[in-house]
Amino acid sequence: MKRLLLFWTIVLWATHGLYAQTCGVAFYNVENLFDTIPSPFYDDTKFTPQGIYRWDTEKYRNKLKGLARVLDEIRADVVGLAEVENEEVVRDLVRTLQTDYCYIHHTSNDHRGIDLAFLYKGDRFEVKKSWLTPSYAGREFLNVKGLLMGDSIQFIVCHLPSVFNTKKIRDKALSALEYHVKLTIARNPNHTVVVMGDMNREYTPELQKRLGYQAPLLKFDSLGYGSYYIQDQWKLIDNIFVCNGQDFCVSNSGIYIQAYMLHRTQYGRQPFRTFGSNYYIGGISDHLPVYVILDSQHGLTVN
Repeated sequence: MKRLLLFWTIVLWATHGLYAQTCGVAFYNVENLFDTIPSPFYDDTKFTPQGIYRWDTEKYRNKLKGLARVLDEIRADVVGLAEVENEEVVRDLVRTLQTDYCYIHHTSNDHRGIDLAFLYKGDRFEVKKSWLTPSYAGREFLNVKGLLMGDSIQFIVCHLPSVFNTKKIRDKALSALEYHVKLTIARNPNHTVVVMGDMNREYTPELQKRLGYQAPLLKFDSLGYGSYYIQDQWKLIDNIFVCNGQDFCVSNSGIYIQAYMLHRTQYGRQPFRTFGSNYYIGGISDHLPVYVILDSQHGLTVN
């Protein structure tokens, strides 16, 4: 197994905020952020006080505090989130954060009841429109279009099907994403498009050839680092891609990690997850957040 660098915190936020034309973009799969209230629309029994996780208010609040600690440390200007149950849990997370974020949430058609969400700082990003786009294979894509530091940009947040689905379903979702991004660029040739999400697959050369996006995080995968730990190794399945970047360039990127986000198991150090297959563990998330720093091509200005 490749060696895990424990304090692999590639912290580039120390200078973030010194320049008005620098922006942080992050993505975080928060691992089943469910409230404790049974849903009438899908089966979330295990995320209730009577369920197998004995999911109660204290555990819910502890998870919110853990996620808020991570996001407050990252201090990104915009954040894509995966695996939130509904608007209420997004609102609770925003209230727990010290960072002042606005949020966007649309209810999806996911049969498990997990959605996507988008956090942003209102003084950095001006929302013009947000909507869901069908993936034709499960969870829709969350689109947020607006002005980032005055320049047009569209964010596409996605959570593609996992390996527990058939190859046909997974390929169908990936093809839908590929088509949607290319269509978006064709309709807005002068706009930057940022795709972020849990891809549930590594960024292989084949995938790179198909999508053709700028993938600044790819270098970490080649070094054996990742955002998720499975089968005794780290895998970079969470990613951020920058497409058609005429207004922005990527000045840096990273996978955010701190010691409190990990725990030691018989297989080595792994992300400190909240849930096991049939029991509550008590951690923050089974994924690590990823981020990129975008610089405006129009030049940097000191605040």
